[in-house]
Amino acid sequence: FMWIWQKFLSTCLVLRYSNGESSGEQIPTILAWTPAFGSHVYHTWFQDRLRDEKCPKQCKFVPRVHERNHSIADYDAVVFHSRDVELRDLPKSRKSDQLYLLFSLEAPGNRAEETHKWFPPFYFNRTVGYSSLNDYVYDYDRLVDANLTKDAVKSKNHSILAIISGCRTASGRESLIKVLWAHLNITLRGSCYGKSVSGDELDNLIKTHRFVIAMENSACMEYVTEKAFRYKSLIVPIVLSRKLVKDIIPADSFIAVDDFDNVTEFKDRISTLERNEDEYMKYFAWMKREDDFGIRNKGVCKLCTDLHNRRSLIHSSLANAVFPDANLCERRIVDRLLEGETRVEWEQFVFKGEVLTLIFLLFLFIRRF
Repeated sequence: FMWIWQKFLSTCLVLRYSNGESSGEQIPTILAWTPAFGSHVYHTWFQDRLRDEKCPKQCKFVPRVHERNHSIADYDAVVFHSRDVELRDLPKSRKSDQLYLLFSLEAPGNRAEETHKWFPPFYFNRTVGYSSLNDYVYDYDRLVDANLTKDAVKSKNHSILAIISGCRTASGRESLIKVLWAHLNITLRGSCYGKSVSGDELDNLIKTHRFVIAMENSACMEYVTEKAFRYKSLIVPIVLSRKLVKDIIPADSFIAVDDFDNVTEFKDRISTLERNEDEYMKYFAWMKREDDFGIRNKGVCKLCTDLHNRRSLIHSSLANAVFPDANLCERRIVDRLLEGETRVEWEQFVFKGEVLTLIFLLFLFIRRF
C-alpha cells in the first residue's frame, strides 16, 4: 500500500511540475537520489526556489521513488546530499553528459564536506551550496514580504532570545553568550540549556523578543543559516561578523558583534535599542525596499539553464567538484571581543586602584596634620 501511495504522489508531482511545458523543448529532469536532513521530498525545495527566482526556464525535480520505473539515463542531472550519499548505494550507470551534483549546506571543515574525497575523481562534477564559490548557489532561506508596526514592537517586552543546540563550537559563540548573559537579559533555550522549543513556542518567543542570537557554530564566509534569516520574522539577529553575512541578508537588518570593541559597547547599544523604538525600527527599513536577498546569483535557475543547454556539458569539460575550504573561516572573532572586554575591566580595575591610593594618601596627609 505504501509503495502505491508513494507512486501516486510521485506521479502527481511530475504532473504538477510539467505544467507549462512547451511542445518544442523538452524540460530537463533532475533526480534527488538521496534524502537530505531526513527529508525524502527535498526536491520540492529546488522546485520552489526555481519559482522564487522567477526563472524563464523550466525544469522538473523529482524524488528517487520516481526512478523505480525509469532508467537513470532518463535524467539530466542527479542530486546527492553530502551527508547522506553512500558508496554502497549509487547509480549503476551514467550518461556522459549527465550532471552529478553534490549538494551541501554544511560549514567548511564539517565531515560532510569531505564526501567528494571518498569517490573517484570527477565522479561529482558540480556543487550546490550556500557559498558563491559553488557552481550553483543555494542560500538557506530567502527574503519574504513582511510588515512590522509600532504596536507589534510594544509586544516585544523581552530583550534577547538564544536558541542553541551546538554546545561546543568552532566559532566559540558559547563563551561569548556566557559573558553576554552576565550583562544582559537573555532568554536561553535549546538542548544546550535543557529547554527544547516547539514550533508554536518558537513563534511566540520571536514575537515577544527584540533580538535573537544568530551566531553560527562556524564563523565562515557566507555561511548564513536559518538563524540569521529569522530577521524576516520581524526580529533583529545578532551575528558574529558583518563581513561574513555581506550581501546575504540586508546590511541594516542585523547587529554584528565585531562592530564593537568590547562587550560594554555592545551592551550599551542593546540598551539604547530597548528604550528607543524609533531607533529599533530602523532595522526593518528593508521591508520598504524590493530586495532579493536569499536568492543570490539565482543558482537553481542557472542549473536549469545549463541543463537546457546540455549539449555543451560534455563529460570532458566537467570540473571535479570540491567545496570551499576551512581557510574561509574566522577563528578569533569571539577572542578579540573578549580581549577587549578584559582590557576594559583591567582599565576599570586600575582606575579604581588609583582612586583608592589617592584616598589613602589623602588620609595619611590629614592624619599627619
